[in-house]
Amino acid sequence: LAGLILWVAFQWQIADTVMTQQVAAGEKVLYDTLSDGSRIALNRNSTLSTKISKKERRATLHGQAIFNVTEDAQTPFIVEVQTLEIRALGTTFHVDNSTDPDLVDISVQNGRVEISDMRQTEILGAGQKAVYRLSNRTLMRPAVAPDPNAAAWSDRRLFFDNMPLSKVIPILEKTYQVTIVLKNEELANCLLYARYNNEPLQRILEVIAETF
Repeated sequence: LAGLILWVAFQWQIADTVMTQQVAAGEKVLYDTLSDGSRIALNRNSTLSTKISKKERRATLHGQAIFNVTEDAQTPFIVEVQTLEIRALGTTFHVDNSTDPDLVDISVQNGRVEISDMRQTEILGAGQKAVYRLSNRTLMRPAVAPDPNAAAWSDRRLFFDNMPLSKVIPILEKTYQVTIVLKNEELANCLLYARYNNEPLQRILEVIAETF
């Protein structure tokens, strides 16, 4: 009987095992793999804490991150950003609460996510985005496609579709963590159409200079 009690207690402990993990990015983007196999990219000065058990995988985000979630239909993956929950199963999505502390920007690359704040629920599919305002718990679904450069801080893949240099420069500055000065202000309205796949910043600036 004593052996049976010990076996039951052991099985109960296994069933309730919770694996915790905390990661923090300093001045550089942090790439990591969670204990369930999901991959993350954590932007500068962002933190993520996770609790993973057999029942659910729960992460608390402060800042900005990209999640590539390992599919597990029995164990939902949930990201908490203050009062907002983002639930996903086998998907890649981007969450940003660093650009504006009152806003949570969610965009889905593939798969589906469910967004909920206990009062409302929305489903987002691949290529869709939503913006949640924390102060008044308002969920908005802008009638625009996700920003193609939203994740450039993690992979340095950039796409400028006839974008004026006045808007290109801030994106490059944020992506490469530099300050760029446009000495000839007349170039600010010049339109740039270009794609860059993890190119060195110096090469990008040379191409832009040659173009104009």
